[in-house]
Amino acid sequence: MPRDREDDSLVARILQKKPPLFWWFLLNTTMLCIAILSWVFFLEIFGNPHHARNYVLLEKMGRHQEVTGFDSLTAPSGKAYNPRSLYKKYYNLNPEDMALLNKELKRVYVGNLKDPSYNTYVQGQFRVLNTRVLGENDFIQNGIAIQAQALVQPDAFHPPTPYLVLIEWILPGAPASATQSYQLGDVLELRKNPYYPLVLHSVRVPRPGDEPLISLSCVPLVYDSTITPPRGDAFTITPAERLNLRGSFPIFTKK
Repeated sequence: MPRDREDDSLVARILQKKPPLFWWFLLNTTMLCIAILSWVFFLEIFGNPHHARNYVLLEKMGRHQEVTGFDSLTAPSGKAYNPRSLYKKYYNLNPEDMALLNKELKRVYVGNLKDPSYNTYVQGQFRVLNTRVLGENDFIQNGIAIQAQALVQPDAFHPPTPYLVLIEWILPGAPASATQSYQLGDVLELRKNPYYPLVLHSVRVPRPGDEPLISLSCVPLVYDSTITPPRGDAFTITPAERLNLRGSFPIFTKK
């Protein structure tokens, strides 16, 4: 009977000649696979902290980045836009581009704005529409939010009138009672200095038979100055205690 052709494979030779080496080979291969998977896992976690699951894991490990409070000298660079410029900037974005921009805005904010290329600051007058206390289901969970509509003066002979831009002015750390200090019709004056109101999220609000509104969720980056509301006592704001990356925007206006 002809002799079977000898199997020259590495595994076959290990099994035939030195069986103990097989287990050594298997153990080292397994450990190498575990090491590679661990490296890929931690690279994903630490490289993408803006993903909700990753942020929660980093928070449990005590390795998440806490929200930084800047001052006027260290605040990230960025251009300030008035309501007309804001509308033009965001109106021209198609839904896919706006969704991509919002992801980048969240990523940069969670990373404490090390990349200033997306920074947009809001300036202008805004008429208060609504207020509410922030809760555990919001992106920023402590403080209050104020919804307001931009006011634009058509010309030198007419008073400011409502414009097509809404803002959600988020004030982290503000006391819940501060919602009573703002009433319908009060006017907010936002400037780059002293609070650096940064756009954190944008959304188009359709209106049947009319031009859509642009709603912008904004958060301050500088917390040195107290807030003086139209009525009631002044109050302070502080950086967000923690972030809920599963929290959705906009806060007031439904998509």
